[in-house]
Amino acid sequence: MRKVLVATCAFLLPLSARAQTFPPEASWLPLRCGNAVMTDPYRDFPNAIDERDVVGQPSAAAGFHAADNQFLYLRVRVDGDPMMGTTFRQTVWGFEFDIDTNPATYEILVSASGATGQVAVFHNSTTTIADSPADPADTPPVAVYPFSTHLLVAIAGNSTFGNNPDYFVEMAVPWSELQSLGLGPATPVRVWAGTSTADNALDLDIACEDGAGGPPTLSGTGSDRGPIGGTTGGTGGAGGTGGGVFGPVGENGYEFEGGPSCSCNVGGSSDSPVLLSIALLLLLLNRRPTRNP
Repeated sequence: MRKVLVATCAFLLPLSARAQTFPPEASWLPLRCGNAVMTDPYRDFPNAIDERDVVGQPSAAAGFHAADNQFLYLRVRVDGDPMMGTTFRQTVWGFEFDIDTNPATYEILVSASGATGQVAVFHNSTTTIADSPADPADTPPVAVYPFSTHLLVAIAGNSTFGNNPDYFVEMAVPWSELQSLGLGPATPVRVWAGTSTADNALDLDIACEDGAGGPPTLSGTGSDRGPIGGTTGGTGGAGGTGGGVFGPVGENGYEFEGGPSCSCNVGGSSDSPVLLSIALLLLLLNRRPTRNP
């Protein structure tokens, strides 16, 4: 059975071990723009290529979210490897959040900087560049977390924009910190996903924007509005309104789900509830009495 799990999970392989337990594939919900899955064209901005290029299509969303009782998890799909060997490239990946119902401003930024090796949470209290994802957030950040515990890079096996492997950049942020800024699991939000050259803004590629109309605007590229705390079911504005939590990997069987990019605990125990249920079902089927015609 473990050999089967290794083969199934080859589509999404963590590139380095992390202390934080990131969600299994079944728990990720796609963010949505215009009542559709968040997408973004390949190389739609000339200065944003490879790991700076956010990509996505209806069958492989550009941005995702998941949650448990302690963390909000965010995932963005990019065209190139965020790492060069064992070091990160000098790029920033991030998500902006509107919590005040004004689609032309954002109040919170979560970014992961390859230069600093940190996931940072910023508050944006003033507008310097109107209606722009490049509007700089307040500095210094209100909280920072090391990549070693709050970031994961993985190969995205269900898309190959540019005929090369795509990658997920995933980050984990404590709800306690977000709630101190006014963002909780049930808070209706708009979300922007993108890349940047700066830790405190998104000034490169923005999801749901093809670059044809000039620089992206906040009001023209935000996700549908809704709560972001759900992990299963629903199609709410930010990508789902389900309230289920997935629990630690290895304790609920989710890690054995297949699919184009599954996240699993390959080294875990082979006596999970899912495997035991399957074995019991097969046993009952094999012992079912045969009726004579």
